[in-house]
Amino acid sequence: MYKFIVRPDCHYTDTDSIVLSTKLDDEHVNNNLGGFKLEYAIADGIFVSPKAYAIKTADDQSVVKFKGISKGRASRGDLYRLYSGETIRFNLQRMYRNYLTGIHSRCTEITINPSNDPLKYKVRDTKGR
Repeated sequence: MYKFIVRPDCHYTDTDSIVLSTKLDDEHVNNNLGGFKLEYAIADGIFVSPKAYAIKTADDQSVVKFKGISKGRASRGDLYRLYSGETIRFNLQRMYRNYLTGIHSRCTEITINPSNDPLKYKVRDTKGR
């Protein structure tokens, strides 16, 4: 994995994924152990921090991932606001179990502040801009 994440065209990496602005050779994209699976051809994306990103695929599909926020709650606009220095808030309903009184739900407000780490705020498109 190291030889891929040190490439100058590597824009994002996670435990088991990488985002590159150039296509990998076919020898690296396969179902073998250690091979990569091509999930998306990305037209553009914003990568705010680990596990917080929004991408638009080449076939105009939008994918937004934000760890800790329920699927479908965070938008591409939320990530751009965070990128530009705004604090974003989400009202989330959480379920919890109390062994004496049963299952309950609670509405919780989550506040996410922008990081001061400049490495977490790179916006890239397919041209690396």
